Amino acid sequence: MKKSKPIQIMQFLGDIFFFYSSFYLMIFIRNLSYETHIWPFAVVIFALLVGNYIIGLYDRVAQDYKVNLVRILMVHSIVFVFAVLLFYFFFSRLSINPRFNLFLFFSFSFIFTSAWRYIFVRYRPLIQNVYIFGTGEDYSDLVEYFKKNTDKYYRLAKSVDLEKMFVNDVQKEFTNIPKDDDNLIVIDTDHSKIKLIKEYLYESLYYGSKYVELKDFFEQVMKRIPLGQIDELWFLTYIQKSSKPGYIFFKKTFDLLFCFILLPTFIIFPIVKFFMMLEGPGKFFIQNPRLGMLGKIIKIPKIRNRLHDDAGVKFGAKSQDNPVSKVGSVIKPTRIDELPQIISVLKGDLSLIGPRPEFKHIADDLCRDLPYFMMRTLVKPGLSGWAQINQDYVPSNLKETKLKLSYDFYYIKNRSIALEIQIFLKTIRTVLSRFGS
Repeated sequence: MKKSKPIQIMQFLGDIFFFYSSFYLMIFIRNLSYETHIWPFAVVIFALLVGNYIIGLYDRVAQDYKVNLVRILMVHSIVFVFAVLLFYFFFSRLSINPRFNLFLFFSFSFIFTSAWRYIFVRYRPLIQNVYIFGTGEDYSDLVEYFKKNTDKYYRLAKSVDLEKMFVNDVQKEFTNIPKDDDNLIVIDTDHSKIKLIKEYLYESLYYGSKYVELKDFFEQVMKRIPLGQIDELWFLTYIQKSSKPGYIFFKKTFDLLFCFILLPTFIIFPIVKFFMMLEGPGKFFIQNPRLGMLGKIIKIPKIRNRLHDDAGVKFGAKSQDNPVSKVGSVIKPTRIDELPQIISVLKGDLSLIGPRPEFKHIADDLCRDLPYFMMRTLVKPGLSGWAQINQDYVPSNLKETKLKLSYDFYYIKNRSIALEIQIFLKTIRTVLSRFGS
């Protein structure tokens, strides 16, 4: 099965190539010293690459070219300001005149990378045609995804609901699929109709047909685990409490480093409290029982963002019952209300990245409807998680909670340093997008 990484790497390397092409073109036109400029501009190029990732230019869903153009312009504008400050404060002693040099570099890089993105949106290289054979919720979610989104790596050629066809008709559908390297056939191997024609599918391998299991393809594309595929054996196979020492060391180090960086932000607490007092009486900090790692009860401090304390709030309760306060409308989107949780990270109750800890009384209710809900506590909860950056809303019903749980299980199964960094950077994008809305 073709992975998305080759295309992501191609985009990433293309950006690096055009950034450095812009740099060398600037050096040539201005007749500048390469040795003097290479390291300062390496920092600028690194900032551009990080900005591209945060803004979503490496996401799997391809955006309209105009959307990409706005994103590229936004990244270049922000990094340009960063670069000007960087050069004036840190490289002022060097013989670098940043004003026109930076303008020239950013002009070239904007033109080159915009053209580079246009090629990807227009021609979509290395794309595969996908034929999906399945039924049920996972099948429907996949088909709906391809109908609503322009995927960078796959194009839905045809979808076949196995429950709506006879076995002979299903086999005919397979026969009609062109034997082409650009075709990928997604099948639900657990379905009875697929099992009845398994001999035919086996023989078709000799003619170049390529197959992939529906649940594996679902996980790769949707970036979550289909709950219908989960049972006790799944946890025994994929989930382990222990992780690699390098990952554990990175996670602990990153948690502590980030906490110490954010500790000075506590200086804004008196300002927030002052405006809360103007709005009305009420607690400043609230601490409600939540489920920590392995079901341990923990209390996490948080700045109150609603008119009343949300202790004892019921699952699915409407926001009108306890509306967000005026101060909360500012501190909630920007996550200022969650800054006190840094204390919980320093205590070891929380991590920077992990499934969000659930209220205990809500978790007790959910455990009755979701048998494996407690398995999300196999890892330490976090300030931000995979579900939070992929799900734009707080779950208010069982269906939405199932979606969150499927993202949590994906994180638990695929924990790695790369995924931690990915969640961290996309959390920045989430905060910035909410702040701007």
